[in-house]
Amino acid sequence: MRQSKVFVISFGLVFFSKLIFANDNWFADTSIIEAKEKQLVSFLFVSQNLKSPASMFGHTLIVLHNNEPPEPDAIVVEFLGDTSRIAFAKTKALLGTIPGHYKLNRFLYKQREYELENRDLWIYRIKLNGTQRQRFFNQLENDLEKEFAYNFSFTNCSYFILKLLNHSAEENRRPIIFPLVLPVHTLRIANNIFEFQSVQYMPSTQRKLINAYEKLNNKEKKYFANVLSGLKVDNKLVEASHIRTALSLAINYRSAREKDKNKRNTLFYLKKTYHTPLLARYIGKNPLYSAGETSINMGRSLGRNEWVLSIKPFQRDFFSAVADGLETSYLDILKVNMTLEDNRFGVRSFNLVKLHSVSPSSLFAEGFNRYIEASYYDRSNLSQHSQAHESVIRMGGGFSSKLSKRFKIASMPYLGIRIAKTDTAKSNYVDLGIVSSMSAWFSDNFRIETVHTHYFNSPFDFNEIIHASAIVDLSKHFSLATKLEVSEKIVNNGLMIIGVFKL
Repeated sequence: MRQSKVFVISFGLVFFSKLIFANDNWFADTSIIEAKEKQLVSFLFVSQNLKSPASMFGHTLIVLHNNEPPEPDAIVVEFLGDTSRIAFAKTKALLGTIPGHYKLNRFLYKQREYELENRDLWIYRIKLNGTQRQRFFNQLENDLEKEFAYNFSFTNCSYFILKLLNHSAEENRRPIIFPLVLPVHTLRIANNIFEFQSVQYMPSTQRKLINAYEKLNNKEKKYFANVLSGLKVDNKLVEASHIRTALSLAINYRSAREKDKNKRNTLFYLKKTYHTPLLARYIGKNPLYSAGETSINMGRSLGRNEWVLSIKPFQRDFFSAVADGLETSYLDILKVNMTLEDNRFGVRSFNLVKLHSVSPSSLFAEGFNRYIEASYYDRSNLSQHSQAHESVIRMGGGFSSKLSKRFKIASMPYLGIRIAKTDTAKSNYVDLGIVSSMSAWFSDNFRIETVHTHYFNSPFDFNEIIHASAIVDLSKHFSLATKLEVSEKIVNNGLMIIGVFKL
């Protein structure tokens, strides 16, 4: 009898738990049926993240939602390269292809993922008529079951997002797309096809926090730091709304990232004391209307009969930087620099990959200072030899410091391998050196920079290279710059005037 009662009670608990909690995993489940019920379709652009190679130029997705901004359970359509089944998958994705597929996800999860990476979101509403919606969802349902060839440069995530969205456009209307696919280019192409109806900017907590912190004076910043450090403070100062706003943002930011249990509890009690509603609106630099991810530079040397042409399909460097927090971090991919001197044509440099990330640590984020490079250089213009060539692979890291809002310095030792050739020798070397830089932004449109490279075991007749540049942005698509490149051997003919055409 007792066993029967136990059985009945156990069965009842299991049965009713199934009824009550049958949908406990509803948030993780997605389906094409639910996707079709969403009324709005938007193009989602995610800002850059230099710490992640796949996201160095941003990222794009499609959001299916009913509200603006999208509700937490809105559905996100993304395209992913599958790196789980293939050895050296990231290298193969760069040089060849790996399998890729479309996937449905929840907006809440993607938003939280990008928030932890300190990335801003831009949501562009697309207006589709009934026929276009039908084409889009038919193609999405069909493509969810397929596997495609993913490549980092050509058929990447943004390529497939644009390809899917393009199926909803008018028949026989195909977008013009560059061979090398940048996420921001696909954003602009989508706008040309559909004309976005509206845009919503969702800045990261870090972006809002930096904006609020920079409004504090030195006394307020000291108070701010003492509160976060757990020191006893006079709470009269916190009556100012702008200080409470900055503290609320800082506490929320740190709470989501703090790994120590005791520190999390301290932040929880601070939040109860200092939390205030956030009412401020934030204005960001809309990537739809920016320029510079691809550029062509044309220059003329003032000291020698030389013209220089640089083509940068994948890049973010000093000449195309914007004041957005990454203004001193540069990335070149497939950049070629060509010269014409006395009717002789040559390649001055080729950067397969060159990352110079300068991101000082602060109260709000860990620093990220890296120097990574795989490049070829013709250094003959800096040497007394007629031949001075090198191919290098370098990796390094160091420190950077933000001395003021618009002034940064950095120094990064590096180690690598160099294959060098001069008039007298051709050899392989251990490549050891240090790259130091200084940048100053006098305004959003005028900036200067110096970069000093020191070789500890140079195969050439010089050990130092100095680059000094200044640029003024005359419009969104054109800038005028000067650049000085010298070594201790050649110092009198390195000044150039450069026109920068940003696409």
